Amino acid sequence: HATVKIHFRIRVSMSLRDVLRRLTGQTATRKEIAIKVNDVGTTLAQKGLLDEAIINFSSAIELDPQEPSFWSNLGNALNFSGQTEAACQCFEKGSKLKGAPARLFDNWGTALTDAGRLHDALEAHKKAVSIDPGMADALSNLGNTYRAIGRLDDALMNLDAAAALSPASRTIASSRLYTMNFLETISPEDIARAHLLWPGADSRRIASFANAPMPDRVLRIGYVSSDFRHHSCANFLLPLIEHHDRHNVHVTAFSGVQAPDEFTERFRSSANDWVDVALTSDEEFCAEVSNRSIDILVDCGGHTSSTRLASFALRAAPIQ
Repeated sequence: HATVKIHFRIRVSMSLRDVLRRLTGQTATRKEIAIKVNDVGTTLAQKGLLDEAIINFSSAIELDPQEPSFWSNLGNALNFSGQTEAACQCFEKGSKLKGAPARLFDNWGTALTDAGRLHDALEAHKKAVSIDPGMADALSNLGNTYRAIGRLDDALMNLDAAAALSPASRTIASSRLYTMNFLETISPEDIARAHLLWPGADSRRIASFANAPMPDRVLRIGYVSSDFRHHSCANFLLPLIEHHDRHNVHVTAFSGVQAPDEFTERFRSSANDWVDVALTSDEEFCAEVSNRSIDILVDCGGHTSSTRLASFALRAAPIQ
């Protein structure tokens, strides 16, 4: 491969500048530089710094536009930041490149679902499974898409296959349990038994709480949801939070929202406290709840996406 000196000008984040500074004076291929720049973008995205991540992924593509994984990473960052149409365009470009991986098509399917293009999403997830039949996440997403278009038997079949491949996955198990509720052929007793087998249901920790048992003090209630946004749940959650008697109730919203919108701002302004927990671990979440002396913790998501049920299994609050 031809080598290049790193002396080009490019709009970069501070983290990317650090990478380039370390490489200055070294001789490296453009592909090697692109990989390092992409890695920085991945780290930034994991920290929730999506704007900076988008800059890095874009820079990696400028250096090596033939690498499909860079297009996939950029598409993910754009989709998580609410730029769904731009994300779909990135995935489409990456899909045309040699060696486009199953992960790219699976991520594309997720973005297409977010864009409301369910039948296109179905084809993308099918493509991902055809490339890698052992990819549990792709099978799960295919099942979720089948459920969204009303093909419930196909949905459960794919979710069963995904769960068999990844039995410890709480996300896949939650999708399967959620889907079971729509099938009239499954009895309530069987659904209940399946819920008891959810991975994480047996999580335990020794929890002690310092909440003062004083009946006249303000009650501290925490609501946990990734749907503090334009979502069907907002129709009943927002009025509930808005109409609490603040002389007697203190409301904390624990938000898992990744793409805030105008409804998110209404939720934020309606709560006494707002805590972003989208990127926290279950243990960190429990510590946050404990530090705020929450008396009653309310799960608003059940087995839907971005559930925090594992935190509830760890007994984050005295009453849940």
